[in-house]
Amino acid sequence: MQFHKGTFLKRYKRFFADVITSGNEPLTIHCPNTGAMTGLLQEGVEALFTLATPQEMKTRKTPGTLEALRVFVEDDQKHYWVGVNTHRANQIAQNWLESEAACREFAITSVRSEVKLQQLYNTLVKKVPELAQGDVLMKTRVDFFVERENQKPLLIEVKSATLYQDKQGFFPDAVSKRATQQLQDMLFMQDLGFDVMILYVSQHQAIEDVKPAEHIDKEYAALVSHAKGKGVIVKTLTFDAGFYGVE
Repeated sequence: MQFHKGTFLKRYKRFFADVITSGNEPLTIHCPNTGAMTGLLQEGVEALFTLATPQEMKTRKTPGTLEALRVFVEDDQKHYWVGVNTHRANQIAQNWLESEAACREFAITSVRSEVKLQQLYNTLVKKVPELAQGDVLMKTRVDFFVERENQKPLLIEVKSATLYQDKQGFFPDAVSKRATQQLQDMLFMQDLGFDVMILYVSQHQAIEDVKPAEHIDKEYAALVSHAKGKGVIVKTLTFDAGFYGVE
């Protein structure tokens, strides 16, 4: 993956961003982030972006994708790189899951991505009919379904964390009904014999730990607290500078 440097100008209509390339050319690219991007949209900061291949251009409207911004944090009086493409968090998480350390810690034998919870439930009740819970309809999916040696299967939901306030990382940066529903469905599956992990991926160089943003989404924060009490694993992966090729 090749990252190109430029200068960020603005984000608009949620999914579009204007940058100036290193060759001083204006470019409108895709902004793959549905969040508020609080504190990140600073005009004139350094940007990293990727360019679409000719094959990719057959199915997309913009020639590139915004990947990261080097933002200034006034409280720290420093610039930090922040990954803004939420899809990269899943790639970083998969790299970690495939690492020797993670495989050893969680006894991982196989990893599948983007698994629908309804399909997992249907497969389970076919094998063990007495676990059926009546009419069940789940529309959510988990980022990773992890099978483990001599342990329960592990359901992992990845969350990209970029909100940095008072020297603390938070998720989400806007009310997220989707995140709450996902966690509710995962807790339902936990009761049927699965282990569950919320995996916060820090996409902000300054964030070393992530907490639920109670000041933004009280419902989600309360549910995470409840989930931790039920044994759900909550883990943070710190910023992966090597992934973006920055220091």
